[in-house]
Amino acid sequence: MPRGNHLCPLVGSAPRPSRLARRTPLCRCGPGQGRHGAIPGHHWRHCACGEPRRFQARRVAHHRPCHGRDVHGQDHQVERPQVCCFEPGKKLPDQSITVVHRADGSGTTFNWTDYLTAVSKEWADTVGKGAAVKWPAASSVGGKGNEGVAANVNRVKGAIGYVEYAYVKKNNMNFLQLQNADGKYVSPDDTTFAAAAAGADWFSVPGMGISMVNAKGATSWPVSTASFILMYKDPSDKNLSKEAIKFFDWAFKNGKGMAAELDYVPLPDALTKQIRERVWTQIKN
Repeated sequence: MPRGNHLCPLVGSAPRPSRLARRTPLCRCGPGQGRHGAIPGHHWRHCACGEPRRFQARRVAHHRPCHGRDVHGQDHQVERPQVCCFEPGKKLPDQSITVVHRADGSGTTFNWTDYLTAVSKEWADTVGKGAAVKWPAASSVGGKGNEGVAANVNRVKGAIGYVEYAYVKKNNMNFLQLQNADGKYVSPDDTTFAAAAAGADWFSVPGMGISMVNAKGATSWPVSTASFILMYKDPSDKNLSKEAIKFFDWAFKNGKGMAAELDYVPLPDALTKQIRERVWTQIKN
């Protein structure tokens, strides 16, 4: 029985500003003054008064063919044309990219590399997917757990990494929009996570063990996954199995609010109905 789980690629070394800060000029100058530059995640303007002014980026997005190259380490400079291919003509600074990854084996790494394998043939042929992989980037650093990756992305200039969505919100971090399978640029949020879950063909694989990465749908977040609970079809302790099913049934009915508080998206009602009818009926209680 799956539970929603979602990954976000991260950029930059500074916390993302508050909503007010992203909409409020931080200098005394009017529009149209000063010179322009850019860093991943935000446009900067150095105004006539000499004070930096921050604007919300029009689109902090990444084109699918570039994902594997950046993490692979081939595009190791931010200003390389391949890094900017999502927005032609955009000028980025001459700054090295440091890949931040999990130092420990994890399902988070499996999901991220599963996605990279799906969208980059070069990544699939040279690195592949797994709970732990040999990261090919010349400049890379590991972090233990999601918290370790988040800390290193905030600490290292020019860093790019991946964590669960909850850590992005908790640490107020820069994140990327991604191009999904339908060619649309989407941001990570409850709506795009739910769209990926709703569009998945859950029963195309025995045991519902599908991969949700690169899910179809104009609003689907392409790096979504699910956590699974395994149960015996013919349990030795049938009473214990019945109690477990009762708990999961209660969770489907009453746990949506708690899931949202933990930044997980509950499964669609249509899917939980199918789980009751097509999965639980196979358990010999």
